[in-house]
Amino acid sequence: MRREKICLFLFLFFLFLLLVFRFFIFEGFSS
Repeated sequence: MRREKICLFLFLFFLFLLLVFRFFIFEGFSS
């Protein structure tokens, strides 16, 4: 794999983790 693809994959993975993390935080606040 090229470095650009690895960086893009890591960036998308980080965004996905951030969305999941925010979702769990909002769920914790609402309950």
